[in-house]
Amino acid sequence: MLSVSLFRLDEWVPGFSEILITVNQSLRNINRGKMDFLPYSKTIESFEWFMEALLTPQGDNRPPAVGHWQIRITHRQGLPDILLQGKSRNNEERGLLVFYCPDSPWQAQALKWPETYLEE
Repeated sequence: MLSVSLFRLDEWVPGFSEILITVNQSLRNINRGKMDFLPYSKTIESFEWFMEALLTPQGDNRPPAVGHWQIRITHRQGLPDILLQGKSRNNEERGLLVFYCPDSPWQAQALKWPETYLEE
């Protein structure tokens, strides 16, 4: 997975970063236990949005710890998945790109963006 600035995704889908940034900020508040809502203000064709709970195991014979929420965005035309987890770095909203095909042209392009780094 690559951590990228959400602003950079406008290169693939013009205007997409605006909604991604707004949702990412709301998700950060929700994961911190603050009251907030996820803004569903517009439909973006060819994308599907899924909200998932990401749980961390505590150990043998123990239930999973309460984790955090993330939103997985998939595209029907082959773009990588986008994971929003409410993360930011240096006042920049960030998301994760999930590539299912190694050495894809999307991955090659994303690796050229400044402030892009690998994350597991």
